[in-house]
Amino acid sequence: MLVAFAFGTTKLNAQDFTYGDLEYSINYDDVTVTVTGHVDGYEATGTLNIPTVAYYNGNPYTVTIIDSYAFAYCTGLTGTLVLPNTIKEIGDDAFDKCGFTGVITIPASVEDIGYTPFYGCDGIDGFVVDPANEDYDSRDNCNAVIRTYTNELKFGCKNSTIPNTVTSIAEDAFNRCTGLTSVTIPNSVSSIGGYSFFFTGLTSITIPGSVGFIGMNPFGGCAALAEIVVESSNPVYDSRNGCNAIIKTDVNEMITGCQNTVIPDDVTRIGDDAFYFCSALSGELVIPEQITSIGEYAFEGCTGLTGSLVIPNTVLEIGESAFANCTGFDGRLVLSESLTTIPDWAFEECDGFTGSLEIPDRVTSIGSSAFEGCGFNGSLTLSKSLTFVGSFAFASCSGFADAVILAVTPPELGIYPFGGFGSTILVVPCGCVSTYENSAWHEQFTNIIEDCTAVAEAENQSAKVYPNPTQGHVTIEAESIQHIAIYNLIGEKVFESVAHGDAVSYDFSGFEKGLYLIRIETKNDILTEFVTVM
Repeated sequence: MLVAFAFGTTKLNAQDFTYGDLEYSINYDDVTVTVTGHVDGYEATGTLNIPTVAYYNGNPYTVTIIDSYAFAYCTGLTGTLVLPNTIKEIGDDAFDKCGFTGVITIPASVEDIGYTPFYGCDGIDGFVVDPANEDYDSRDNCNAVIRTYTNELKFGCKNSTIPNTVTSIAEDAFNRCTGLTSVTIPNSVSSIGGYSFFFTGLTSITIPGSVGFIGMNPFGGCAALAEIVVESSNPVYDSRNGCNAIIKTDVNEMITGCQNTVIPDDVTRIGDDAFYFCSALSGELVIPEQITSIGEYAFEGCTGLTGSLVIPNTVLEIGESAFANCTGFDGRLVLSESLTTIPDWAFEECDGFTGSLEIPDRVTSIGSSAFEGCGFNGSLTLSKSLTFVGSFAFASCSGFADAVILAVTPPELGIYPFGGFGSTILVVPCGCVSTYENSAWHEQFTNIIEDCTAVAEAENQSAKVYPNPTQGHVTIEAESIQHIAIYNLIGEKVFESVAHGDAVSYDFSGFEKGLYLIRIETKNDILTEFVTVM
């Protein structure tokens, strides 16, 4: 008797079963169940009917929970979803990408709704929350779901409006609502979550003065977005000079843009995801000289960009995937001479690049898949400072005619960094053939030769900074200096001044130790130099 009783209890608490077209799991209270999915999985079609009660071994179990991802990507499920009035919880991403239509009613019984349960369900016409629900509402016929006690709009649809009592818009609230073409953000809103309007059909947007926080690129992938305006009363963000972008005022960082964005002269950073999959951004991309950093995924998927890409020498760093999948480039790639690292996936699948590629002398590391699938058709020159080449860094770059490396010591290699490369010949510095042949490089290049004809030439330095390193004053020399600006390695401008003459002195004694970029504007050129503060 004791053994049978113990076995029965364990079986009930962990039992999964099927009833009708749906799969269930018995909850720990032994009287309710969670809907975990459809018997046909992703292949499910037709109308989804969730009962109030499911039966197992002749016993009734009340249906109270819809599990996270229970019906995610069941695109064949159509019609209007009817949620039973026994449901208390709707899990994260429960109905992602389902083909529902009509208006969905959230019952009074629902106490908790997870993260983006209707992500990508673009056929839904509206949401209505039962007025008796104590936790959520759809006030003012807004066709959206609002958490009552926090006034946060959790999610909406193509026909939603935002009531003037909403104070925040949740992360991903309208993500993939491609049918949403117009929305007004009221002055009551103080926070806009990341990716909240991602890949919607918006054509213009105005950010009110009340908004004090904007998450990661809320308008990324909005191909039709042509106008972005920040109200002049906003103390945190601006859209200066009609730039059609959102700029974080205190750090001069562009956090999101659109097809008509113009980068102002005083912006120093392009933020993470700023133009992510902005396919409508077209023509040749001109990155202004004052930009010091380009964030992760900043221009990924901007397939409309064409021509050459020149990254100016003021740029100290670019983030991973910064230009990945920009397949429209059809000219040369010129990298900033200030870069020390080429990050993972930085230019992956930019298959339209032509000509040769030169990795700047300061670069010590090239990340995984950094140039994988690129279409160069000239020479590859690898820097003398290089110490590491990541996995698949130049894989499938079949257009390269030859490769030259200037590093005397063979850099460490990841997995197949040159798999599918266009040449099996590697040119190394004079006297380094045996060193490279006895390294992993010989597995990538079967023919390693040396170049002993090159004569080392002194660099043509048009600017001097000394003493360097320094603990105090430095002298900056160049012909006809007109302006000096100094940046730290995260792109913050720490000093600038108008200057006159061929030499300027500056005191670094109050600076933290580290590397600083000096931007020197002369009568005829813009020069960059680094100084190390000890």
